Amino acid sequence: MNPPHLHRTGQTYRERLRKGGLLLGINSGQRYARGTVALEPGDLLLLYTDGFTEQTDQPDGVFYGEGRLADLVTSYRERPLSDLLGRIFADVEAFGGRDQTDDRTLILLRINSMAVATAGGHSSG
Repeated sequence: MNPPHLHRTGQTYRERLRKGGLLLGINSGQRYARGTVALEPGDLLLLYTDGFTEQTDQPDGVFYGEGRLADLVTSYRERPLSDLLGRIFADVEAFGGRDQTDDRTLILLRINSMAVATAGGHSSG
């Protein structure tokens, strides 16, 4: 499992969110830990498959790695999400220097504003 990364606004490091369990759908009886994280406007959440971090270079077989991915996101976090997404895919492909060997799925979420719940169950914000 790849822990989601939370890049907080105004900070130069990322938090690894560790709650969870096995991949969804692997085991019908699997139980998952629940956690709560407070998000603020500007925070960036990164969810990804191991096709990014386990891409190897040629000829050494060195993994692209979680740290390299986190550093890239930190460097480009203020850019539009479409630019950041393109940059991540391009960097991993350039690093690998060959056809991809695993599936790659990535979700980037940026918190733009905070909704405020009202008594009627609706939100504003």
